[in-house]
Amino acid sequence: MRTAGIVITAVSAAVLVLGTVVTGSGPHSGDTKASRTGFDPEAMSQLHADAVFVLVGLSIAVWFGLRALGAPLRVTRAAAVLVLVELSQGVVGFVQYFAGLPWYVVILHMLGACLVWTATLNLLLAMSPPRSQAGSDERDHSLASTA
Repeated sequence: MRTAGIVITAVSAAVLVLGTVVTGSGPHSGDTKASRTGFDPEAMSQLHADAVFVLVGLSIAVWFGLRALGAPLRVTRAAAVLVLVELSQGVVGFVQYFAGLPWYVVILHMLGACLVWTATLNLLLAMSPPRSQAGSDERDHSLASTA
Protein backbone atom coordinates (compact mmCIF):
# COMPACT_ATOMS: atom_id res chain seq x y z
CA MET A 1 0.00 0.00 0.00
CA ARG A 2 3.00 2.30 0.41
CA THR A 3 3.23 2.44 -3.38
CA ALA A 4 -0.38 3.63 -3.51
CA GLY A 5 0.53 6.42 -1.11
CA ILE A 6 3.38 7.48 -3.38
CA VAL A 7 1.07 7.41 -6.44
CA ILE A 8 -1.54 9.50 -4.61
CA THR A 9 1.17 11.99 -3.63
CA ALA A 10 2.35 12.27 -7.24
CA VAL A 11 -1.19 12.72 -8.58
CA SER A 12 -1.94 15.26 -5.85
CA ALA A 13 1.16 17.23 -6.84
CA ALA A 14 0.03 17.16 -10.48
CA VAL A 15 -3.43 18.41 -9.46
CA LEU A 16 -1.85 21.31 -7.57
CA VAL A 17 0.40 22.21 -10.50
CA LEU A 18 -2.56 22.12 -12.89
CA GLY A 19 -4.57 24.24 -10.46
CA THR A 20 -1.78 26.80 -10.48
CA VAL A 21 -1.84 26.81 -14.28
CA VAL A 22 -5.62 27.34 -14.20
CA THR A 23 -5.18 30.31 -11.88
CA GLY A 24 -2.43 31.72 -14.08
CA SER A 25 -4.69 31.40 -17.12
CA GLY A 26 -7.67 33.14 -15.56
CA PRO A 27 -8.62 36.57 -14.31
CA HIS A 28 -6.98 36.18 -10.89
CA SER A 29 -3.40 35.62 -12.01
CA GLY A 30 -2.24 39.01 -10.75
CA ASP A 31 -2.97 42.66 -11.36
CA THR A 32 -4.29 44.00 -14.66
CA LYS A 33 -0.75 44.35 -16.05
CA ALA A 34 0.24 40.77 -15.21
CA SER A 35 0.64 38.52 -18.21
CA ARG A 36 -1.42 35.35 -18.35
CA THR A 37 -0.11 31.93 -19.32
CA GLY A 38 -1.76 32.08 -22.72
CA PHE A 39 -3.51 28.76 -22.13
CA ASP A 40 -7.26 28.50 -22.62
CA PRO A 41 -8.76 28.78 -19.12
CA GLU A 42 -11.66 26.47 -20.01
CA ALA A 43 -9.35 23.73 -21.30
CA MET A 44 -7.03 24.08 -18.30
CA SER A 45 -10.00 23.92 -15.92
CA GLN A 46 -11.18 20.72 -17.58
CA LEU A 47 -7.72 19.15 -17.44
CA HIS A 48 -7.46 20.12 -13.75
CA ALA A 49 -10.92 18.64 -13.06
CA ASP A 50 -9.98 15.40 -14.84
CA ALA A 51 -6.88 15.06 -12.69
CA VAL A 52 -8.97 15.78 -9.58
CA PHE A 53 -11.37 12.96 -10.48
CA VAL A 54 -8.41 10.58 -10.82
CA LEU A 55 -7.08 11.72 -7.44
CA VAL A 56 -10.41 11.33 -5.66
CA GLY A 57 -10.97 7.92 -7.25
CA LEU A 58 -7.53 6.72 -6.18
CA SER A 59 -8.01 8.10 -2.67
CA ILE A 60 -11.37 6.37 -2.23
CA ALA A 61 -9.96 3.11 -3.60
CA VAL A 62 -7.00 3.28 -1.21
CA TRP A 63 -9.29 4.04 1.72
CA PHE A 64 -11.41 0.97 0.92
CA GLY A 65 -8.27 -1.11 0.36
CA LEU A 66 -6.79 -0.07 3.70
CA ARG A 67 -10.02 -0.97 5.49
CA ALA A 68 -10.22 -4.33 3.70
CA LEU A 69 -6.62 -5.17 4.63
CA GLY A 70 -7.15 -4.20 8.26
CA ALA A 71 -4.59 -1.40 8.20
CA PRO A 72 -3.92 0.45 11.45
CA LEU A 73 -6.55 3.00 12.44
CA ARG A 74 -4.15 5.94 12.04
CA VAL A 75 -3.61 4.97 8.38
CA THR A 76 -7.27 4.43 7.51
CA ARG A 77 -8.15 7.64 9.35
CA ALA A 78 -5.52 9.58 7.36
CA ALA A 79 -7.02 8.20 4.12
CA ALA A 80 -10.54 9.13 5.23
CA VAL A 81 -9.42 12.66 6.12
CA LEU A 82 -7.83 13.02 2.69
CA VAL A 83 -11.04 11.91 0.96
CA LEU A 84 -13.14 14.33 3.03
CA VAL A 85 -10.76 17.24 2.35
CA GLU A 86 -10.74 16.41 -1.37
CA LEU A 87 -14.53 16.27 -1.55
CA SER A 88 -14.83 19.57 0.33
CA GLN A 89 -12.29 21.13 -1.99
CA GLY A 90 -14.26 19.81 -4.96
CA VAL A 91 -17.42 21.53 -3.74
CA VAL A 92 -15.52 24.82 -3.43
CA GLY A 93 -14.02 24.28 -6.89
CA PHE A 94 -17.42 23.73 -8.50
CA VAL A 95 -18.86 26.77 -6.70
CA GLN A 96 -16.02 29.01 -7.86
CA TYR A 97 -16.25 27.76 -11.45
CA PHE A 98 -20.02 28.07 -11.79
CA ALA A 99 -20.24 31.34 -9.81
CA GLY A 100 -17.91 33.11 -12.24
CA LEU A 101 -14.70 32.97 -10.15
CA PRO A 102 -15.47 35.41 -7.32
CA TRP A 103 -12.13 36.31 -5.74
CA TYR A 104 -13.13 35.29 -2.20
CA VAL A 105 -14.08 31.78 -3.35
CA VAL A 106 -10.81 31.55 -5.31
CA ILE A 107 -8.93 32.37 -2.08
CA LEU A 108 -10.94 29.70 -0.24
CA HIS A 109 -10.05 27.22 -3.00
CA MET A 110 -6.35 28.10 -2.63
CA LEU A 111 -6.62 27.44 1.12
CA GLY A 112 -8.28 24.13 0.29
CA ALA A 113 -5.36 23.27 -2.00
CA CYS A 114 -3.02 23.69 0.97
CA LEU A 115 -5.25 21.43 3.05
CA VAL A 116 -5.31 18.78 0.30
CA TRP A 117 -1.52 18.80 0.14
CA THR A 118 -1.23 18.61 3.92
CA ALA A 119 -3.71 15.71 4.09
CA THR A 120 -1.84 13.97 1.24
CA LEU A 121 1.47 14.22 3.07
CA ASN A 122 -0.22 13.08 6.29
CA LEU A 123 -1.41 9.92 4.51
CA LEU A 124 2.03 9.30 3.02
CA LEU A 125 3.62 9.70 6.45
CA ALA A 126 1.02 7.41 8.06
CA MET A 127 1.76 4.75 5.42
CA SER A 128 5.52 4.97 5.95
CA PRO A 129 7.14 2.30 8.07
CA PRO A 130 8.36 3.48 11.46
CA ARG A 131 11.99 4.47 11.62
CA SER A 132 14.20 1.67 12.86
CA GLN A 133 15.60 2.03 16.34
CA ALA A 134 18.44 -0.36 15.52
CA GLY A 135 21.83 1.28 15.53
CA SER A 136 20.54 4.48 17.06
CA ASP A 137 22.48 6.32 19.71
CA GLU A 138 20.94 5.16 22.99
CA ARG A 139 22.56 7.73 25.25
CA ASP A 140 20.31 9.98 27.30
CA HIS A 141 20.32 13.43 25.71
CA SER A 142 17.84 15.02 28.10
CA LEU A 143 18.77 18.16 30.01
CA ALA A 144 18.36 16.30 33.29
CA SER A 145 21.26 14.00 32.47
CA THR A 146 23.68 16.91 32.07
CA ALA A 147 23.28 18.17 35.62
